[in-house]
Amino acid sequence: MSTRPKEEYLPFVGLDPSTVFQEARIFHDVTIKERQCINVLTKILYVLSQGYTKKIPKTEATEVFFGVTKLFHSKNLVLRRVIYLALKELATISDDVIIITQSLTRDINSQNTIFKANSIRVLCQILDKAMLSHVDRFFKQAVVDKNPHVAASALVSGHHIFRKAPELIKKWLSEIQRCLTSKDPMIQYLALGLAYKIKKHDRLAISKLLLKVIQSKNLGRLSHSLLIRMSSIVLKHETNEKRRNKIFHYFKTILQSKNEIILMEVTKAICRIQNAPENLLLLALEVLERFLSSSMKVLKFCSVRIVAELAKKSPDLVAMCNEQLEKLINDPNRTIATLAITTLLKTGNESSVDRLMNEINNIMSNIRDEFKITIVQAVGTLVIKFPAKHSMFLTFLSKSYRADGGFRFKKAIVDSFIKIVENVPQGKEDALYHLCEFVEDCDYVGLSCKILHLLGEEGPKTKNPTRYIGIIYNRTILEKAPIRASAISSLAKFAVLNPQLRSRILILIKKCLKDPNDEVRDRATLYYNLISKDHNKANELISEPLGVPLLSLEYTLREYRNNLTEIPFSLLTVPKKIPKEVLDKEEKTIKQQREKKTKKVDQLMNTKSTTKINQLIQQNPELSEFGKVFKVSKPIMLTEEETEYRVECVKLTFESHFVFQMKCMNTLETVALSNLVVEMDGGQDCPFELVKTVKIPLLAFNEPGICYICMKIPEEKKYPSVSFLNTLNFTTLDCDPETGEVLDYDEGYEDEYQIEDIQIALSDFIQPKKFNSFDQAWKKLTEKNAKEMSQTFSLSSMKDIKNSVSTMIDYLGMSACNDTDVVKKGSKKHLLLLAGSFVGNIPVLAKILMKLGDGAVQMKVLVKSTKEFACKAVVNAIY
Repeated sequence: MSTRPKEEYLPFVGLDPSTVFQEARIFHDVTIKERQCINVLTKILYVLSQGYTKKIPKTEATEVFFGVTKLFHSKNLVLRRVIYLALKELATISDDVIIITQSLTRDINSQNTIFKANSIRVLCQILDKAMLSHVDRFFKQAVVDKNPHVAASALVSGHHIFRKAPELIKKWLSEIQRCLTSKDPMIQYLALGLAYKIKKHDRLAISKLLLKVIQSKNLGRLSHSLLIRMSSIVLKHETNEKRRNKIFHYFKTILQSKNEIILMEVTKAICRIQNAPENLLLLALEVLERFLSSSMKVLKFCSVRIVAELAKKSPDLVAMCNEQLEKLINDPNRTIATLAITTLLKTGNESSVDRLMNEINNIMSNIRDEFKITIVQAVGTLVIKFPAKHSMFLTFLSKSYRADGGFRFKKAIVDSFIKIVENVPQGKEDALYHLCEFVEDCDYVGLSCKILHLLGEEGPKTKNPTRYIGIIYNRTILEKAPIRASAISSLAKFAVLNPQLRSRILILIKKCLKDPNDEVRDRATLYYNLISKDHNKANELISEPLGVPLLSLEYTLREYRNNLTEIPFSLLTVPKKIPKEVLDKEEKTIKQQREKKTKKVDQLMNTKSTTKINQLIQQNPELSEFGKVFKVSKPIMLTEEETEYRVECVKLTFESHFVFQMKCMNTLETVALSNLVVEMDGGQDCPFELVKTVKIPLLAFNEPGICYICMKIPEEKKYPSVSFLNTLNFTTLDCDPETGEVLDYDEGYEDEYQIEDIQIALSDFIQPKKFNSFDQAWKKLTEKNAKEMSQTFSLSSMKDIKNSVSTMIDYLGMSACNDTDVVKKGSKKHLLLLAGSFVGNIPVLAKILMKLGDGAVQMKVLVKSTKEFACKAVVNAIY
């Protein structure tokens, strides 16, 4: 027997969606080949599950959808189940799906439970809010069906319908309440979830539902898990002591369960409840202590995470788990070991700190930033608890900031230093000096400014303030403008609070009076004149606190500017606190502005009508000069969905210009992108001339933006196919992931990102056009002395007539007339009639005679148009 490890079998890796959709033609065969159809449907489901739904054209999806409906004649149970799955997935990307409603309704009323259950799930996907009311009775009957499979399908459909028509689901309440007493655990679970959705805005109703279900004795583990989560939500707002005690009693009872999922849910809920009874917390900790020594890594991880969370608010209680936590310090799973150590730092005593810090030093290089941050924050708290150990903690923090890490990690280190400065007097000067070292190598503008501000506040009060002045002054020479401005403010504080150093500091500030940056120069001028001329005024303005919150000052100044009066502005009018209504209103305004921007971008990207797109374009001064849009392409993804930057392109054809409309999205929380544009390279022989690019000034996290690349169409009226290499160019700015505030707002660093190529083809310049009679349209062009051109081609890459017809229609962008897009099965000869309107509304018609022979498709093309260049463009495109 072979000892070689068994390789994973992945039959569908590298499957091409277009090939799969070609195979779907088997659905149209007169005789249903069940085994082959099951195989093709499985491939379609795999392709859809891989995220290709946006890339599949609606016409193709609709064609496959209707092909699948033809398989309803089969009675094969396996095939029928796959049919229902495929219909459910295709329904979201296909047109006219409502046509199968009658077939599904018939299956719902059948005696076959498999057909009945699956048709219910499909029906809820294809019907809209208006149509659902007509079949509501079928769903209600199915909810209380004796067959668990049917009832569960109806309840799952209810969850989906609730998003579209919540009022409809509220009418099912009596049926749903009957399901709560069902013996089937899945039906209980689904019914409980739906009942909660219906009543979640009524706190009293939810409490009553909860207390009623708690008394049930035959609940399954999923129902218990959901009930525990609902209980923890209710307890946040429940003030009735009697009802709270009933929930606590339920928790106490459920802690005796042997099911690990239920125990994990209830211990998590208890540990997160505010003001939970201590006896209940102790019972929960006993369970967690048992799980900490479990052989299952999942249980160990979950329990240590819950214990770590509880240690933040109740470290004394968690101390009972210290023995088990110490055993986890050397756990091979670094995540579990890190959480155990940080918990022990919060719950341990002074004698165990040295050993724990040694363990931390050993694992710091092998863990992710998020756990490094947790450890650094725990150390910052611990130094306040054990101030005598401050030198050891400072050494650890100084080593940490020299290690690799992102912005949030470095910020956590700085915050821990600041805690020491503010709370540990004996470690204050050492911490400040460590911060001086940090600021010399800091890559983040925001952190450098924060440190310089702290040095300006605390440095002048130390025994030897001169040791900081040189370090601060160096920042005015070597750093970016915001840091230079902060350094000057810090120097001014030293000058005000240390009169013996004033003259020397004034010399340093004077050197900054010719700084190239306005902000830095203005600060230097202000502080130099204040300190040298009026020391008392300087002391009042520089060292004394403002007296009002900066947020309130900003708000009052904005209001004053918007409502100008003759009364001068005064600090006395600044409120100590901004009213909550005002903050809520501002937050709502910002949210509305973001939604409005997103809606506008979506309109520009998804509008197919040239009339509608022209209305939107006329509002854009950058593009209105190009006139009216002739053709709008479908959106084309130039990146994968899961990449850090997402780019989607729509091509806009004007009479003399061609515009690429690029929708860009930044999915990284820690950066913002400025001056973003797509650089397009069509090669040396590219006939399209770049005339304008419209950049995105700033692209924040998860906000869409649109940039434009505008090109001039060649004057000689040649329309060659050109492929462009695309690169996303931008300046990366670091920002605070918690607030979204840009830190490196003035400079940042240049960066680029390669995206997919895109092509300008002939189809971008031709609008498809339908004629009732192609022959009459041809005759009219002949009467107008239209130009004509013919050419014969041999397409060796094409092996059949049907593929050749669909390829020519797509490639030329014209519309097939007289139903010539339909090819008879087995046909070896076919005449394709195409009609379209060339850019500038120039009519163009084509007759393409195709003949299959010698393993290739022979084609004779005859093109007619009122302009000769249009004929040449079509013929040359095929050539």
